[in-house]
Amino acid sequence: KALAAVGGAGRGPALVVIGGGLSRAGDELLNPLRVALRERTPIVHPADVTASILGDRGGLIGAALLARDGWAPES
Repeated sequence: KALAAVGGAGRGPALVVIGGGLSRAGDELLNPLRVALRERTPIVHPADVTASILGDRGGLIGAALLARDGWAPES
C-alpha cells in the first residue's frame, strides 16, 4: 500500500529498487509487488520494480561512501 501511495501521487517515482536481503527474493517478491502497484494505481503508469544490483552489500557500500566523504549526522 505504501508503494502504491507514493506511485499514485501523480508524479511518483519511475523506478522502485528493492535492496538488502529482500533483493534476494527475486521474482517471488517483485512480481506480486508489480501486480499490486498496477491494481492500486490504475490511472497513472505505475513504477517499475527491480532488485538492486548491489543486493545485501548496498547498505555497507553506502555507509562506506558516507564515511569516505566525511559525512556526520547533524547534532
